[in-house]
Amino acid sequence: MPVNDSSLLLTAIHDTDKITATRIQAVSPANTQSSIFKGHQLQPVHDKATFPRHITPDWLTLVLLAIVALFTWYKIFYHRMFLQLVNAFFSMATTNQIVRDESVLLQRASLNASIIFYLAGGLFLYQVSIIYDWNHPWLENDFMRFITFSLIIAILYTAKMLSLRILSNIFNAEKPASSYIFTIFLFNMMAGLLLLPIVVLITYSPLFRQQYFITIVLLILGAILCYRLVRVVVIWMSIPRAPVFYLFLYLCAFEVAPLLLIRKIVLMQG
Repeated sequence: MPVNDSSLLLTAIHDTDKITATRIQAVSPANTQSSIFKGHQLQPVHDKATFPRHITPDWLTLVLLAIVALFTWYKIFYHRMFLQLVNAFFSMATTNQIVRDESVLLQRASLNASIIFYLAGGLFLYQVSIIYDWNHPWLENDFMRFITFSLIIAILYTAKMLSLRILSNIFNAEKPASSYIFTIFLFNMMAGLLLLPIVVLITYSPLFRQQYFITIVLLILGAILCYRLVRVVVIWMSIPRAPVFYLFLYLCAFEVAPLLLIRKIVLMQG
């Protein structure tokens, strides 16, 4: 009797193993015809897990917070001046009135708005260099790349305004030079306010990290520059007996040449 029980037990184990093997074969990859996941469109792209390519560095977030804080402080403490400056952007008469007043409040507001423009402009160029994959030894460190772009913008515009002051003293044209320097500041302020939401969108939304969006932004900035050139012509025409040839030379030296230089640098990096 014990022998028969052992035989029955071995037979039962053998039958169980056969049933288990049959079930395993039924769900094996070779017999997946009846799978409910057949024909799905989710095909694997990578063999291993991958991390997001675009990771916002901590310093970029801090810079954005600093720009927003500067703009908030500027909007609160210079609210009245801010409204006048926005009005001056569209009105030449308001521009002339502000230049005649020469208030100390305007000088302080100008400094704050200029810093916003330098930081936002440098951050925008940094993002453009990342999107278009500019390669250069001095562009290896991301934070230093941003600092470099911001310093280039600040140095170029500071040198431009100092040159205008020197030339105005030489040619005794302080009033037109003051109007034009204020116009430069005014348009820089508007460009900085335009770039502030743009750099935020580029930083946190993949939709705005496309080249077509950058092209649209550059076209808008180009339109602002063209509008500023129209203001330059109006200011120049207000100077008695001002030769048009000198206006042409000025535009070539101070407006067109820097843009061509920047374009050449961009093409070299691309």
